[in-house]
Amino acid sequence: MFSKKFNQLPVRQGTMRLAGKNLSVVAGFAFAIVALAACGSGNTADSGSNSNTASSGDTADSGGSIEATEPPAVPAVVLPVVGECWDYPKTDYWSLDGAPVDCASKHTAQTVWVGELPATVVERPFTVLDELKKKYTQPDGIVDYTHITDADRVIKDADDESMKVSFKSCRVAMNSLIGADLQGGGTMSNLFSTDITGPSIEQWAAGARWLRCNAAAHTPANESVESVGLMTLPEDITGVMRTPAGIQFNYCYDYKGDNFIRAVCGTPEAKNMNLTISWTIPQPGGMVWAGKKAAEKTSEKFCLSFISGYEKDSNSGTYNYWGVYEKADGSRTTGYTKNTWGTDKATFGCGVKQENYKQPNP
Repeated sequence: MFSKKFNQLPVRQGTMRLAGKNLSVVAGFAFAIVALAACGSGNTADSGSNSNTASSGDTADSGGSIEATEPPAVPAVVLPVVGECWDYPKTDYWSLDGAPVDCASKHTAQTVWVGELPATVVERPFTVLDELKKKYTQPDGIVDYTHITDADRVIKDADDESMKVSFKSCRVAMNSLIGADLQGGGTMSNLFSTDITGPSIEQWAAGARWLRCNAAAHTPANESVESVGLMTLPEDITGVMRTPAGIQFNYCYDYKGDNFIRAVCGTPEAKNMNLTISWTIPQPGGMVWAGKKAAEKTSEKFCLSFISGYEKDSNSGTYNYWGVYEKADGSRTTGYTKNTWGTDKATFGCGVKQENYKQPNP
């Protein structure tokens, strides 16, 4: 239906944000906490001393002893915990700075998954990603890889590969938690996104290999909006997309002239806009290209099967549908082409007019 091009909310990685959305329930991870004890002084149990001073080996008549300076103690590795809340004023919600806050207080991110890097990853992947993040951070704090150079893309993709499974687990866990699953596949489109972070350089050297996945919700960006902020989250985000409060985390859009306008659903700015149900309804592989008209009919068929439970009046005709193709740089184009039809990066998108939207059942 649409042939305009638009970018998804800027992709962050490297702590990264991903767009993959096939869903399943992720079980918790168990970890063995390794306490890294400080080196002992060298005194034996019967030395009668807890001092950090060791004998120099000099005899009594040598005139003195030498005080040995021990290396600083290495702090124990503190693992992240699912359910911890964080209050980040900017979009840098993968930051290692700060400490968790009470979820009953104001916060903008929540840890939804923890894991660890596989033993096959021997180099700290975040070192490269941190440098790329700095390079592509915009003045408003958003890390935008839409215009990444080919050379940097190769570097980033290689680093991404080392954590591919973790990225997927992170996104799956968030979508399952907030209730964004759609029956039959696909994910309800929303303003939530995820980022993964891991040990600092010092923690990595001490043996830490943990991963922390935080979820946050962004206010959408328009040409008229100079910055993108983080939305305050409720105390508990479990199933939030299937509650009345979930309307504020839905994604509304419209076209005005050549501009693609985004807004938070339920706000005055979103009045009369379309509410996106999903961008990720899978296109079956191997579909035969029979022209644009046939593609539109197929798209409509798939869309109707997904939005039936989200319309107040299923006979209103206020739904819309389109083909989606995700490019290598993370941007999405809408429309139908022979080259993208039925490929693994192609999906169907559909939405309904906001006034005809019905909150799904819990």
